[in-house]
Amino acid sequence: DYRLRALWTLHAIQQISSEQLIELLSDKAPHIRAWAVQLLCEDLNPPEVALSKFAQMAKQDPSPVVRLYLASAMQRIPNE
Repeated sequence: DYRLRALWTLHAIQQISSEQLIELLSDKAPHIRAWAVQLLCEDLNPPEVALSKFAQMAKQDPSPVVRLYLASAMQRIPNE
């Protein structure tokens, strides 16, 4: 998917913001949502608004890929 490659490229050259990644959490493509989760959690300190969205996604997102990425990310986030 060209959009995944674009997402990776923007992240690699630090040209995508947390706000843009948070918007991608609502994308129609499950792999885009999943990678938005991954990239938001790379610094182990995602914004509070992202954490709220993650909780909503964990309850409602139908994609097993997205739920897998959420479960993986949550293991690396401090419990506070």
